[in-house]
Amino acid sequence: ASASLTPENDGERAMTTWTTMTSTDSISTFMTYANRMDARFSAKTPRPQRTLVFRRGSVAARFSAKLIRSRSFDFLIGFIILLNSICVGIEVDLSMSGRPSTALSIISSLDYAFVAVNLVEVLLRFFVD
Repeated sequence: ASASLTPENDGERAMTTWTTMTSTDSISTFMTYANRMDARFSAKTPRPQRTLVFRRGSVAARFSAKLIRSRSFDFLIGFIILLNSICVGIEVDLSMSGRPSTALSIISSLDYAFVAVNLVEVLLRFFVD
């Protein structure tokens, strides 16, 4: 006698399958899936011979990497950031006074220099690492 496929019978069959499946079956199924996914995503991809700017291992790439990883470069960038914040404070104070001055125009033009230095630093860190 063949069983008809009704929602009631299908549900009973699913429940029977679920209850007869042991916990070790589900764990082994999960572990098989996890191992396959791990093998798929942990495959080593070859590193490109060229970064975005420098050829890997070139003199420029080694110098840039050594520069951005040095402690003195970090201190220099920190000092420039400190100078920038002092200049921003002076600029706000001078602009609040309401009178135009040459100091305000000089400090405003220094902002472009600070932006340029910070941009170069960020690009070096991005392209080298």
